[in-house]
Amino acid sequence: TTKKSGGTRRKRMVVDYSRFEKISLSEEEDEGAPAVKPFPTKLSWRNTTTEAVVSVKLPEWVTRAEVSVKFGRTRLVIAFGQEPVQTVQLPHPAVEPRACSWTMTRRTFKGESEAAPSVSAVLAKAEAGLWARDTFGGRGIFEEAPPSTEGAYTWAQENDKITIWFWSLPPGLAAKDVTVQCSATAVRLRFATPEGALVQFARDLRAPVLPAEMVWQFDDDDPSGERRLRVELVMRDLADWGGGPFLPGAAS
Repeated sequence: TTKKSGGTRRKRMVVDYSRFEKISLSEEEDEGAPAVKPFPTKLSWRNTTTEAVVSVKLPEWVTRAEVSVKFGRTRLVIAFGQEPVQTVQLPHPAVEPRACSWTMTRRTFKGESEAAPSVSAVLAKAEAGLWARDTFGGRGIFEEAPPSTEGAYTWAQENDKITIWFWSLPPGLAAKDVTVQCSATAVRLRFATPEGALVQFARDLRAPVLPAEMVWQFDDDDPSGERRLRVELVMRDLADWGGGPFLPGAAS
């Protein structure tokens, strides 16, 4: 269709979603299904005991309106484009389809220097446990599961939540001695030790978070017996923080 604006007529794309509805999650071909074409692409994925997050690269021209994602019990289908519809079909262990979700974002895949459109699908596992590295037919890059370690903290990402555990705390530290401040782009900690010394930690975050959603508390359940300070952050936009929670250097 066309739309007139300022004396000119411009094209407006109309997406026919009915063709996506005919794409089956079954391994058997449906007689009335639209013509589909497998799309060779890059993907990466990571694992926790409760979910797997799969990122699939799409062509640069694809918009969100042209993408359909279907979650089956044992199959993920990503479809996009006009005729023929192009698909990425990924078999996997059992999930809970109604608990799965997806978003479209841009990310840089391994071996590439520029970000590309991608679908990020969160698969809620039907049974707790880590999936094998050859899940999805061995396709794609398997990313080591968190937590990752660096210096005096460990961290983990679970969907849109970032958890950071700070170690090597001053002995005898109490909650009243701790100040945790969070802006959209940085985290600052201050510890007042029993000896009167002031310990500070300030770092810029890899991506924006929601400061009002930040929570913190002490964890005393580590097998080593060492006390940890846990800070939980909620990301403003879903993204992969695979490079760690902080940017290099101190906070600005």
